[in-house]
Amino acid sequence: IARLLREDFGLAPGDNMALLMQNRVESIELLWGGIYAGLWVTPINWHLAPEEIDYILADSGAKALFTEVRYDDIAARSGCGEVLRPNAGDCCVFCSFGTVKCPPIQLNEGCGQTHGNN
Repeated sequence: IARLLREDFGLAPGDNMALLMQNRVESIELLWGGIYAGLWVTPINWHLAPEEIDYILADSGAKALFTEVRYDDIAARSGCGEVLRPNAGDCCVFCSFGTVKCPPIQLNEGCGQTHGNN
């Protein structure tokens, strides 16, 4: 995961990534992958109000947000440059801010994805 974050997503040591997920295995994998890659990781509590989530995203300086399909509206509202969305299932959604790239990969086994811009 650390190599995926650095090489495929273009995140560099010292960059910040945010996680907005419920209690699921992928959140732990991304958290430790981010730490191992030398990234600052900002976990965001999914119980917060949308305005609070927006504030944390803006204040954190996150270059990437990993979240779930159910929070796609927050990703769209947050000012992401590129969004990676699955075609089906309750998979991860990735959105980038600035120069971080959106690679053509699957983030979760069994889920397809498409690229889109917001």
